[in-house]
Amino acid sequence: MTNDSSSDPVGALTWTVHPAREQPVKTALLLGFIAALLAIAYLAFGSLGYSLIALVVLTGALLPYLAPTTYTLDEGGVSVRTPLGTQHRTWREFRSFRRAEGQVVLCTRRVSSATDRFRACRLVLARNEPDVVGFLACMGLEGR
Repeated sequence: MTNDSSSDPVGALTWTVHPAREQPVKTALLLGFIAALLAIAYLAFGSLGYSLIALVVLTGALLPYLAPTTYTLDEGGVSVRTPLGTQHRTWREFRSFRRAEGQVVLCTRRVSSATDRFRACRLVLARNEPDVVGFLACMGLEGR
């Protein structure tokens, strides 16, 4: 995860993570696995079309790992920029946050809920956990 962490004068915190670049061995194994699946699809169905469909589906599913993601925290909320677009959510949507290994999850409720998987916003960290946690506390979110 590349740490392009920076703070600008208005108090925004921005960083970029790119897991595929940070873990080259894991990425090489993953690409080998994808190539093997594409070959199996071609041999099993005898059509290049099915291999291309498999390539699109696998690439789409693995895009958060393969492509860089830029996170921006500012007074207005959190923005997550990926190659497919930018998602912006305001601080009013979140009540708390919890730490997990290498990430912080912004939750819409103060207590854990089964819907956290769908409603929460996951921020992958780039060795900047103290800065991110401090910023979230300044925005009034409770850590759990």
